[in-house]
This record gives sequence, C-alpha cells and structure tokens, in this order.
Amino acid sequence: MPTVSIYDENGTLMSAASANWVSADGNSLTVPLSLGFNMYTGTYAIVVRNVQTDGSQAIAGGASVDVVNNDPPPPPDPAPDPCGGSICLIVQ
Repeated sequence: MPTVSIYDENGTLMSAASANWVSADGNSLTVPLSLGFNMYTGTYAIVVRNVQTDGSQAIAGGASVDVVNNDPPPPPDPAPDPCGGSICLIVQ
C-alpha cells in the first residue's frame, strides 16, 4: 500500500501512515483518521509514495493543505510560587 506523509512548513515530518484502501484506478485512497490529528493552523505538504519491488519508495503525488482555525491549546499555567514571591527556604 502507498504511504502518506504530512510535513509542516519547516519540512518536519508530522505524521505518516500506510493507506487503508486505494481505488482500482489509483486516483483515490484512504488513510487512518489519526494521520491528521496533530495538524494545527498552518500550511502542510502531503506526500504520497508507492513502495517499489526493491523496497524503495517513489513519490506518486503530493498536495499543499492549509488548516485554519485550529490553534493549539494554550500552555498550562505555571505552578504557584510556594513563597508568594518572597525569599524562603523549602525543606523536604
């Protein structure tokens, strides 16, 4: 089965999976839903590769995808300061 890879704007591999199904004419395929779960707002490159008989991979096609309105969650709040901003000694 072909493999599908998703790269971010910096060319970093974000996710990859083998296709679940390919149409008889080779124009359509399906991939696991989890392949795109970590795609936040941005532009991504999707590359489809076919596995050759010698085990190497040949690029079969690709596309650019823009994801909008899917910003990552904000970072967690920092842990509270046990000294309230004052100098103190913590003994454990």
